[in-house]
Amino acid sequence: MLQDLGNKLKLSQYADDTNLPCADLASVENSLEVVENFGNLAGLKLNRKTKAIWLGRCERNQSNPLQLKWLHSPVKILGIYVSYNENGNEQMNFNLKLQKLQTNLDMWKARDLTLFGRVLIIKSLGLSQITTRLFSFKSLCS
Repeated sequence: MLQDLGNKLKLSQYADDTNLPCADLASVENSLEVVENFGNLAGLKLNRKTKAIWLGRCERNQSNPLQLKWLHSPVKILGIYVSYNENGNEQMNFNLKLQKLQTNLDMWKARDLTLFGRVLIIKSLGLSQITTRLFSFKSLCS
């Protein structure tokens, strides 16, 4: 977490992805300024193909400020879809993933595996899919 004159700025980074959840447009401007200042010191530059999405009370906002690509469709962040539609989020983030997992487990179930082999498949294939999804979801929401 960065601090700028007493204000907290949450910053989430993974590989070359940076996520800045902001409450309003002023926060977006301040956040981009902090990132730009850091980049000037470190010799880095923010890719201006940056995608943004209006959420909450601003979800119907049609403006496109700050040279960002403002989307009105789901945005994929760390493998998690974020959009206006809560039911759609659940479908894309969990239901489809569980269906795919069930298909894979059914494929392995058809094989003649020992109990140890079945446990190994569930632990390595099944649980990793679920825990990775939940960990990514938790990191986006905190």
